[in-house]
Amino acid sequence: MIRARWIAGLVAAGALAGLAVVGPERGGRAADAPTPSATRRLLGPLARVASSIEWLRFTETLHRGDEERAYAIALRALEMSPESPEGWSYLAYHFVFGRGSDLEGAPAEVRRRWVLAGLDLLREGRARGAPAAELAFTEASFAIALGMLPPDEAPWPSVRAELMPRARGALEEAARLGDRRALRALKEWYGPDGAGR
Repeated sequence: MIRARWIAGLVAAGALAGLAVVGPERGGRAADAPTPSATRRLLGPLARVASSIEWLRFTETLHRGDEERAYAIALRALEMSPESPEGWSYLAYHFVFGRGSDLEGAPAEVRRRWVLAGLDLLREGRARGAPAAELAFTEASFAIALGMLPPDEAPWPSVRAELMPRARGALEEAARLGDRRALRALKEWYGPDGAGR
């Protein structure tokens, strides 16, 4: 199961210390062989449909302002269909471009934690069996989008220095896994000498 302590970390004054990537071992099984949750085993082939319904509930609950309940719903949706990249990308997008934006007037360090939590969530999805190349490319895309912002629009001062190397690592991972978009992006963003823009 995805760690229940995530919920507490997500709602505690914007501090995401409880949000962590799953370690290499989990209950004696390797990370590349995730154990299906009891809910997923019970739902069987309907798990993906049930997960989609939960994502609708997440959005509705979030719009009503009940963040704690919304994040609990999101975690349940991820448990139901961990192999689906859409759920991981959707929640990561919310963290990175919603909570990590300046719309709520949050301090730079709080925005930084939300952004990093979103990017870490995409890594969690890869560890949980979602298509690794797709989520690695998504991580790189999110990181590049923020890393290339002009300094006066950046969510925190060192965003470029932190996110562009991370983007490159994610692109390299996606390229190793056969994603052709990642190969093109590596050439475009980092050039043949690897120096980058």
